[in-house]
Amino acid sequence: MEQMSEAEAKRHLAQYRVLTNDLRKRGQLIGCNRLLPAGTATTVRVRKGKMSITDGPFAETKELIGGYFLVVAKDRAEALRIAARIPGAQIGSVEVRPIADDPGTLRDRIERGEGKLKDLDMLSSISANIAGKTLCAFGDAAVTPVLTTLKHFKQEYEAHIKEGRCTIPADWRRRQSVGAHA
Repeated sequence: MEQMSEAEAKRHLAQYRVLTNDLRKRGQLIGCNRLLPAGTATTVRVRKGKMSITDGPFAETKELIGGYFLVVAKDRAEALRIAARIPGAQIGSVEVRPIADDPGTLRDRIERGEGKLKDLDMLSSISANIAGKTLCAFGDAAVTPVLTTLKHFKQEYEAHIKEGRCTIPADWRRRQSVGAHA
């Protein structure tokens, strides 16, 4: 975007607004953000317990991550159709990946009816400690939906946990969130 003329950048951003508004209306948009150019990055490495910080991106490459969309898609085909609508796909490329479904997560415990009330407090505390305190837009984008959901539905989650029943739809794994970055 930084190399576009002002008029091109306005048109490009308008295309993104149309897409994000549509995905939001459909209930498919979890989060998205444009990232600043790679030159604004700071890379952190820890080796043998010692932190090293380097100004600039992790690797010199021609393709850079310009932003990301985190969306809910019913399957891979739908995720690919959404990715094709991302304006950046017309001038670059869009990579589509499913979210890892690692065992042992809070969601898995709640699905099995094994969630605890302290899990909600822990999730809220972790999210609040990340919000607004990261060096990367991914941190806030990841915790904002969690904090919003807990704010509006905490009593419902507490009731479901006390009753030992799952609050997550049975077909969740088939409809799992798919992330894309441009």
